[in-house]
Amino acid sequence: MRKTKVVFFTDMLIEGYDGAQRTMFHLISRIPKDQYTYFFICGERPTQPFAFELMDIPSITIPFNDDYSLAMPALAYFKMKKALDRFRPDVIHIASPSLLGNFALEYAEARSIPVISIYHTHFISYVDYYLNGTPIISDLARSSVVSGQRKFYDRCDYVLVPTMALISELISHGFNQEKLHLWQRGIDHAVFNPGKMDSSAIQSITGSDKFTILIACRHVWEKNMALLIELYTKYLKDEKDICLVIAGDGIARTEMESKMEGAIFLGSVDQDYLAMLYASSDLFLFPSTSETYGSVVVEAMSCGCPCIVANGGGSQSFITDGTNGFTCNVTDPDDFYKKIVLLKNDTLLREHFIKEGLVYTNSLNWDKIANQYFKIVDECAGRPVLY
Repeated sequence: MRKTKVVFFTDMLIEGYDGAQRTMFHLISRIPKDQYTYFFICGERPTQPFAFELMDIPSITIPFNDDYSLAMPALAYFKMKKALDRFRPDVIHIASPSLLGNFALEYAEARSIPVISIYHTHFISYVDYYLNGTPIISDLARSSVVSGQRKFYDRCDYVLVPTMALISELISHGFNQEKLHLWQRGIDHAVFNPGKMDSSAIQSITGSDKFTILIACRHVWEKNMALLIELYTKYLKDEKDICLVIAGDGIARTEMESKMEGAIFLGSVDQDYLAMLYASSDLFLFPSTSETYGSVVVEAMSCGCPCIVANGGGSQSFITDGTNGFTCNVTDPDDFYKKIVLLKNDTLLREHFIKEGLVYTNSLNWDKIANQYFKIVDECAGRPVLY
């Protein structure tokens, strides 16, 4: 039986780097090699051995966010085109609407190759964080970003979106509804489970048995770090029986540390250590609204850690307010503080949130979700391609 050939374009291919990369590697680890031949084209190549054919091209650091690299297809145009013509893909997978993504889309359109894209990053939501305080410029920039995103994704055959809330938002921006398909994320239950609790380990971090609030995310402003700083300095800093632990790293960390004296910053941690943090903390706090999904929230729930999240972005889709967690007004630190105090003082409510969170996350299975993706690849592969 002839194998289906898929080319996968992504600016970065670094396992565990962020939620988008973790999603990619969950799919990559489940590729049935007897059915598919994958060819990866990326800017920043994997740091570990990689089991598939790979081409890396020149990339640069993004000027406003040096955590990320941007592939430069113009510097490898003929090299890529020659490799693609040799490979003759049946399907093209594009990770993001970057320069590399646009090159891939143009190549696919010229040959009628079906295109799948996963909506990993909600760039539309970034505008308010980086242009805050300049409403006229912000409105113009948002309109431009929406237009660019819509034009890109409307040219794809399948756009896989992680939540219905985000699908509704994209439709409100004029995205083609027929292209948008719900495709959730899974949980690695072998890693993220309540059995990872280690009371002695968390106490060695905090130096006490205080009520521990955990935050885990990249330290960038689009994660609503300004609200976190305000919440801490206005309320949590003076709470004698609360300890705030923050995992992750990023360009905002230096300013956060300078303004959040007393909070414990751990830096980047691996997923096993993160699972221990989730399972051993009393509460997980997530104020970001820029997520398409918010995998850290379901990871925390899967480890038996009750969650308080912002009422925006993808992560709000996991929480039924008052049933398996709390949602809070994204601009109101008072709302977050009231919910924190309520949950801290009500053991029965915490236990109820834990139980309901585990029920919700137990249904999230990566094997099932990966199979949904490969069924879409199969459907696309049945279409005629021009070579």
